[in-house]
Amino acid sequence: MKKIRIAIKEVAENIGICSPTQLSEKTGINYRTCYNLWECRIKRIDFNTLEKLCETLDKSPNELLGYIELDDKISKV
Repeated sequence: MKKIRIAIKEVAENIGICSPTQLSEKTGINYRTCYNLWECRIKRIDFNTLEKLCETLDKSPNELLGYIELDDKISKV
């Protein structure tokens, strides 16, 4: 089974953003949304949000999103 994964936490930490709070302050995105992005707890993402993330993190959508294979144990959780 494959799943789309967002790599916000990893990318942000690589440029010195260490928490959802800092991400929210830098992007202007609501803290709750940043927290859910940070913890990969989102079901959808608005294009305006994605654009703010790309601009702030200096990455393309392709660098923030991935399509990964999950093993059966993880996919059933």
